[in-house]
Amino acid sequence: MFQANQQFNHATNFFLKNVQLKDFIHHRQIKITAHHTHTLFKFETAVKVSPLSGLALLVFKENQQYLLDGEYILAPNTTFNILSLSDDVLVQLSTKTPQEPQLITIENDIHVTQHTVKIQVQELLTAVSYQFQEFHQIEVKAQAHYELLFVESGQLTINHATLTKGQAILIAPNTTYQRLYDASEKCLVHTIRFNATGIDKRLVNTILDISTLIAPLLDLMHQDFTAPLQADYLSLHVHSLLIALNQRLIEPASEQTTSMQEKYEDELFAKIIDFIHSSDITTLKVSDLVQQFNISRSTLQHLFNKYQHVTPKIYINQLRLEKSRQLIRESNLSITEIATQLGYGSLQYFSRAFSNAYNVSPSEYAKGYAKRL
Repeated sequence: MFQANQQFNHATNFFLKNVQLKDFIHHRQIKITAHHTHTLFKFETAVKVSPLSGLALLVFKENQQYLLDGEYILAPNTTFNILSLSDDVLVQLSTKTPQEPQLITIENDIHVTQHTVKIQVQELLTAVSYQFQEFHQIEVKAQAHYELLFVESGQLTINHATLTKGQAILIAPNTTYQRLYDASEKCLVHTIRFNATGIDKRLVNTILDISTLIAPLLDLMHQDFTAPLQADYLSLHVHSLLIALNQRLIEPASEQTTSMQEKYEDELFAKIIDFIHSSDITTLKVSDLVQQFNISRSTLQHLFNKYQHVTPKIYINQLRLEKSRQLIRESNLSITEIATQLGYGSLQYFSRAFSNAYNVSPSEYAKGYAKRL
């Protein structure tokens, strides 16, 4: 990938304007394959440079570079060359009269500065959430793909490594391992299997702290992947997570913020939580928090990532589900009425969210509670 910040100033640089293009009647076509050069062209008259196919780069003796994305008229005696940015590059040089360029050798080589895309998520294969409330152990057979496991709640042991909330492990392809779920509390684990290239070997088969990166993935894992583009969003966030983890290896995290900043964030988040719990949870929105505390959505997201390892939306939804359990226990409302009162769009959506959170449907929970009375 080529990147540049290009500034054009016709008064001072190499380009001419207000020139009759029809006057450039002598043409030569050049196939460009080189990504570097130590030779420049110099025409005594103006020359029109036209791209015919592929992506090319105009380079000058002054080490300036311009993407050749249209026709340019170069001033007489301009020293330049053209380098390739893609396959099958073909350009045309045109002059008003027959011209042979002077070839000028320069001391320092001019080359294309390109940034290679290293990490690529090629294909998502599965996205599965596992919930366990009892001891469970399984041997996972080797597969020819990566598997990302991350813990939302509870405790998970992979071979002899134990993961807790906000931690993940990236299993390398062709790895057989033991997966053990603790029975002491409900365990909610998400796994995503995918094919990818460019992943640093230091990231695989080791515990990763993704507590500050996990929120977007958690949001998506609680949504319906049959909806349009949801799988594309998931692929995007997996890609972003891998890039962020790889960046940590290249540029270790800087020191923690100052104690003053820590204190400010502690106090602000405590106020946000107090506000949420004193509000009507059935109508509360994330935008209400942004407006109430005059902060950006990114700041709010950062605070919830830091202190709760979930997004504000997930936190509010968890409180709504707790409210639904309370209403089931303490009110005479039907399940449908409770779903409507709490703002769920449909009974089916409410039942699915309730079951995912508590591993039991709302109706089963109501029956079980009635039997205990």
